[in-house]
Amino acid sequence: MPFVSIKDNSHPFLVLNDNSDPLPWNYGSLYSERLSSDYVRVTRRGIQFAKVHRKDSLRGVSEWGHESPCVPAVSALCEEIRGVESMMLYFPTDRVQIPDNFSAVVPSAYIQSLGGEVSCSTRYTGRQINVADTRYEISLCDLIDKNLDIVLHRKLDRIYWRFDQTPLSVYIIISIMSIYIVSSISRNIISVVRSDQIESLNLQHGLVALIFCLALVEFVALDFSSSIISHLDLALAVGLMTYIAIGIVAYVGGLGSREHNACISLLTTCLLLMTMRVHYTLDNPYIVPLTALFGIRDWYKFMSIMCFDYREPTRIAQGIEAGSFVMVKDIALLAVDCVMFCMLLGYGVSRSGATHSDCIFNQFIIVLVSVLMGSLLFAYNAVHANPLKILVQPT
Repeated sequence: MPFVSIKDNSHPFLVLNDNSDPLPWNYGSLYSERLSSDYVRVTRRGIQFAKVHRKDSLRGVSEWGHESPCVPAVSALCEEIRGVESMMLYFPTDRVQIPDNFSAVVPSAYIQSLGGEVSCSTRYTGRQINVADTRYEISLCDLIDKNLDIVLHRKLDRIYWRFDQTPLSVYIIISIMSIYIVSSISRNIISVVRSDQIESLNLQHGLVALIFCLALVEFVALDFSSSIISHLDLALAVGLMTYIAIGIVAYVGGLGSREHNACISLLTTCLLLMTMRVHYTLDNPYIVPLTALFGIRDWYKFMSIMCFDYREPTRIAQGIEAGSFVMVKDIALLAVDCVMFCMLLGYGVSRSGATHSDCIFNQFIIVLVSVLMGSLLFAYNAVHANPLKILVQPT
């Protein structure tokens, strides 16, 4: 999943953020990415070169209702052809021309989907008027003004598109929640490592429950599942929501110990759900860092639960039976964490690279970083919490 961002003011061409020239489709490194990808997705946020997992397939695009054959073109992403007639170019790289008289435009599938509406509302689009032209060409202004979501399936030579109708208020709410969640995760990590009391746990779990309810409404009442790109994304979304539900029940029922009630893992899964709401897939730029954060927290839990806990000598005083019951609950919740982590690695990170070897490398690095960072944080916590008792195990 190489994902590259584009400028939103480079009309009429697609231009990468760190470039000044139009993105070439027929040469260069991104051309190699395109050839190795199963599909190319273009949105106002950027361009995604994605591979379909060997056990996965695209699902949502077939329900978008807009599709047409689109063959490779030298100076464009692809060219829509009907019979032998060229109907439309998608994102040309040399020039973008529009006819002087739109009544003479060849009715391509995209033009028909507009239903007579204006395609671009931007004042300066950079397009050239050609009196003799009868072919419409999609450019950056269509992508931004119509909020297009375009998927080109390279092997099938078919292009799918839809108009993302997500209101601005949804993005504002997601942004506010994300800022609070990131700040809460940072504070909770510091509190856990220093063995301090975590503040606002009830508020944080309440926010997690609210996000779970909103996601449930989106999936059940608003049929958000039909917008998800692939079957693996849907399975991962269900797994994330199940994990959140288990975490909420464990907190409300008092089943989790201090290690499980820190809310770091739950807040991380909420961030993953929100990235899916924005991108309609977990094959996005956030899957690798958030999975690594989840893995570090999981390994820290493992070290805290399976190793002797010097901060809670009351476990010994509770007796063998009571201590065993506490340990069983902790291990059961830890197993749930492990399953969720494996799902993130197998269903999410497994699609994060341009090639299969890149994906395996990303998985290996995440596991390695999780073990190393989790162990270092646990060692720091052990020294910081009680430096005198780490050398002598109480009996």
